Amino acid sequence: MTTTKKSIAASIGSAYGAEMTKAIASGDISGFRALFIDEPVLVVLQNAVGEEAEFTIADAAPEGEIDPVVTMTWDDFRDMALKDLKDQDYSKTETQCLGTLGNRMIMESGRFDTSGNVYLETYQLISFDDQGKITAVEIFADPAATSLFEAATASTVEKGDGAVLAAE
Repeated sequence: MTTTKKSIAASIGSAYGAEMTKAIASGDISGFRALFIDEPVLVVLQNAVGEEAEFTIADAAPEGEIDPVVTMTWDDFRDMALKDLKDQDYSKTETQCLGTLGNRMIMESGRFDTSGNVYLETYQLISFDDQGKITAVEIFADPAATSLFEAATASTVEKGDGAVLAAE
């Protein structure tokens, strides 16, 4: 069977949320980490003041070395995600591929709290290689929030504020 870019994107879309959920529940990020390339991964998102923030995530450099390209290690990412998501009454993440264009896809992502309500919705432009590994992630927040953090910590999201994923 031939692997197509559409099937790779669909696979990423279904695995991303499930692996994030497992990582937060167990503290073991290895399944989530396996979705990404071994080299530094570019991440672009909206920071706390509503401006674009760009950073890279990669494995830690060997002992005593500093990698000038890497701004966050996967261990740092895990620690930050564990703290932030548990503080947000996080229960799970659901994701799906909405469309593909070559080695890029648009993914919808929803975070759910323990009551089953969606409290954060994002759209992500995911770039991936021919082996199906994610090479870059650009995260687009709710247009009513100035940052992903604000969107994630808002107590309610009203219709018309950009929320389109409903809890089933």
